[in-house]
Amino acid sequence: MFGRSEKNLEVMCIVLLKFRLLNMEDDMKFWLSGLIWLLALPLVAEGVDFTRSIGFTQYKEETNSPIEWKLHRVESPEQAQGIFSKEQLETVLDTMIIVSSEVTNVPKDSAYDLYLQQLTGTHLAYSFIEKDGTLVLKDRPDVNISGCLKVLGNYAKGEYFRFHLVNKQDQTRLTREICPDPFNSESNGKYLNIETRDPVHSFILTGGGFQPKEKLAVTSYSGIEQFTFEVEADADGMIVMGLSPEVQGMMGSPAKISVRDQKNDTIELKYAWGTELLRISKK
Repeated sequence: MFGRSEKNLEVMCIVLLKFRLLNMEDDMKFWLSGLIWLLALPLVAEGVDFTRSIGFTQYKEETNSPIEWKLHRVESPEQAQGIFSKEQLETVLDTMIIVSSEVTNVPKDSAYDLYLQQLTGTHLAYSFIEKDGTLVLKDRPDVNISGCLKVLGNYAKGEYFRFHLVNKQDQTRLTREICPDPFNSESNGKYLNIETRDPVHSFILTGGGFQPKEKLAVTSYSGIEQFTFEVEADADGMIVMGLSPEVQGMMGSPAKISVRDQKNDTIELKYAWGTELLRISKK
C-alpha cells in the first residue's frame, strides 16, 4: 500500500481501460474521461512538469502585483447565467465543474495569458488585454471577457486546478489554485484534506489543529489492507505526507485515513483511488 507496486504502469493503464470499456452501465462520457486520465498516468507518475513545455516555468512569481484575482466554483444555475442557455444549465452543472475566474485591477494596456494546469496537462484558456478599463480577448478586442466563466472537465475528486496568469513581456506570472470537489473532514478543531495527484499512485494528506510536536497514530485502510504508523506534527500542529493507497491485484477501491492524537481523539477521512475514484468523480 505504501510504496509503488512493481507492476508496469502502462499495463495497469491497459487493464483499467479494459475495465471501463466492459462496464456498460457507465455512459460514453465517463469512460472517455477515464481514458484521458489513464493516458496521462505514466507522465504524472514520472513527475512530469506540464508547465515546462508551455515555457513559463522560468518566469518569476509576482509578489506585489496590483491585480486582484479570485476563483470560486459555480454551483447553481443562477451563478452560471450568461454562459449557457436556460435549458442547458441543469445538464451542464450535472456533468461539468465550472469555475469563475474574476480578474480586476489589471494594469493599463497590459497583456496576459491564462493557463489551466490539470493532472492531464496544461492548456491555454484564453489571452486577453486591458483596454479602457475592461478585459478583452487579444485576437477579438470586440469581446469583453470581464468576469468570464471557465468551464472545466475531466476532473477527479480531490484534484486541484492551478491557474497561471502569465505576462510574457515582463516574464512574470501569478498562480492561483482551487479544489472544486475536495476530500476533506473537520472535527473538534482539527481537519484533514487529501489532494489527488494521480488516480492510482499518489495522494497528498495534509492536516492541522493538532498540538505542536504531538505524536499521532495514522491508520490507512485501502481495499483489504490496513496499516498503522506514527507521525509527529510540526511546530504549528500540522502534518503533510504522501499516500499511495494502491493494493496489488485491485484496480481501485474505497479508502480511509484515521488520525488519533494523544488524547485518543480520532478524526477520519474517506476517499477513493483507481476505478472507484473515477466512479465517484462522475457528477
